[in-house]
Amino acid sequence: CFVPTHLNRNPKLFSQAKEYCRAGGNIDLTAGETAGISVPDAVAALLSEGADVGRVTVSSDANGSVPGGGISSIGSLYRDVVGCIRKGVPPETAFGLVTENVAGVLKLHRKGRICEGGDADILVTDKNYEIKMLFSKGRLLVKNN
Repeated sequence: CFVPTHLNRNPKLFSQAKEYCRAGGNIDLTAGETAGISVPDAVAALLSEGADVGRVTVSSDANGSVPGGGISSIGSLYRDVVGCIRKGVPPETAFGLVTENVAGVLKLHRKGRICEGGDADILVTDKNYEIKMLFSKGRLLVKNN
């Protein structure tokens, strides 16, 4: 399994990533990217060019280091998903970038899906995508933000 990552760090790399994705490869974008191409812009570009975004995942280092020094934000993944939606990406497509697409690439077929026999966390938001509740492993972990 080969999944190149950090592919939105600069325009040349992203151009190559789009070609790879169109050819049937899986690609990963880095959440919270500020020096290169943001995830919402990258996903919008992929969709406008007819790429199969079911082959696209978004990941973060979740407070890990970022190029040029510093620490990435733990909320960058969610902000990028919401940013995609605000850019016109359907919510199910935007959330799929960090749920079922990832599970598919990793061949974790029960994960990331809300269905009989599935294993997924459940996030409840309001119409503005403010987090209201989060259930994980059948337990309520977040209530009212």
